[in-house]
Amino acid sequence: MNSSSIPRLFFCALFSMCVSMAALADDPVVTVAGGQVRGHKLKDGGAVFKGIPYAQPPLAELRWRPPAPVKAWNGVRDALKFRGECSQNPMWGMPKAVNEDCLYLNIWTPDWPPASLRPVMVWIHGGGNVAGSGNGNLKSLMRHGIVLVSFNYRLGVFGFLTHPELTAESTNHASGNYGLMDQIAALQWVHENIKKFGGDPADVTIFGESAGAMDANLLMASPPAKGLFQRVIAQSGSILLDGGAMPHSEAEKQGVRFAELAGIGSGPGALKALRAARVEQLLEAFGKFATPDGVPASLYVTVDGYVLPQSPAEVFAAGKQIPADLIIGINAREFGGPPDAMAVKQRIEAGYGDLAAKVLPLYGISTSRQGKVSQAVPDPLYGTAGDQLTTDMMFRCPSMVVADWNSKAGIPTYQYQFNRGVPGHPEQGAVHASEVVYVLGNLDEPRPMGPNYQAADYAISKAMQEYWTNFAKTGRPDPNGQPPWPRYQADTRRFLEFTDNGPVAAAGLRLAQCEAYAEALQKNLGSLLRVSH
Repeated sequence: MNSSSIPRLFFCALFSMCVSMAALADDPVVTVAGGQVRGHKLKDGGAVFKGIPYAQPPLAELRWRPPAPVKAWNGVRDALKFRGECSQNPMWGMPKAVNEDCLYLNIWTPDWPPASLRPVMVWIHGGGNVAGSGNGNLKSLMRHGIVLVSFNYRLGVFGFLTHPELTAESTNHASGNYGLMDQIAALQWVHENIKKFGGDPADVTIFGESAGAMDANLLMASPPAKGLFQRVIAQSGSILLDGGAMPHSEAEKQGVRFAELAGIGSGPGALKALRAARVEQLLEAFGKFATPDGVPASLYVTVDGYVLPQSPAEVFAAGKQIPADLIIGINAREFGGPPDAMAVKQRIEAGYGDLAAKVLPLYGISTSRQGKVSQAVPDPLYGTAGDQLTTDMMFRCPSMVVADWNSKAGIPTYQYQFNRGVPGHPEQGAVHASEVVYVLGNLDEPRPMGPNYQAADYAISKAMQEYWTNFAKTGRPDPNGQPPWPRYQADTRRFLEFTDNGPVAAAGLRLAQCEAYAEALQKNLGSLLRVSH
């Protein structure tokens, strides 16, 4: 290097540092609970803040306790990067995470500085309450004039362990549902701080997919969540998903079994040992609860007497839920079912009991005089008899029942079905979670093995984003330029169908199948219909 290049290199380094410092000075700083945070001003308008703590890290003695308020910090804390996902085993293509310090939220705001208060939408991620992350990009939805919030919450054994010793130490004499408590704490943080980001704390819509949709519905049955949201959007999930909330006594037995699987045993002092256990040890034990498809078979949401004082199904059936305007819907073919006709027949008989004879023909299941069981040809939209039964019993018909309950309470309710099959794989149909990228507007994100979205997909995405955000703004999902979305009523059961050619109003979504489900449910509301997937 010759001597003349040294001043030039020094000048370039100094210039780059000055540019960085200027950009840093231009980035927004906000005072929130705990101290000041620095976000990032977006080039195309607005700002984003990532990794803001909404509770203390639930470590050591705070493991399996309600989320504690954040501790104050000195100086300005950078909120420029997502924080790590909550501890989870790998499943559904999601990587393993060994991280309990995960109670953070992210905010996208369309104006900086805020000119006026805008409606707020809070995303609750899916993943069976055992996996997943809120660390996704919500900027596209924000561009519709909404303040967007996402967050992480405790999962699996860290979020939903119920145990007699935990119950005994609790001031509420309750254990479990720590993940739901995290969600309530995040909403409380939003209620107290979102004005600083241009959000209206009195105009909050919570929306989620799968377990996130179930949790959003569950919060409608939770007294501690009252006043923290006004509207709910539930995508492919309801209070009846996976059979509903587990009785507390049953959940405690599962917690004792978990401690034994973790090598800790069931004697006095088990809780102390559980709190001292390594994250990896607990994740390994939790994996032993898993079914062959990787979904844990226990440690569900529980009727703990505090977060959920009684069965959410009973709360909704009595019309005593938090009166939130509701959009609830499903995808046409959420999960595949058993391909064998005999297996479908046996599942119907187990789930419907003395109603099975009426239900079997609805799925094209017949038995010859020789005793051979057969099924009709697959439906182009709904798939095989097994596909139809699984989606009906886990998603479609529960969403109808919840819509019935909410609308009968006089609360504005809207139902939908998403029909768009995965581009390039039409034989799969509209499978579980395939609508998420349309709602979030992330069709352009890099996907090396992903589908090749076409013009029709962008049109469907635009429509869904407009319906979702208009609902958040006005309580009605009808945007300008899109077909009207009829309000759901239990006597007409009108809904909106997102087809390949755009949204279309319809009525009576698989009415015969879902009325049979509702009849069976009513006969056995206490235990509900449990269907393993």
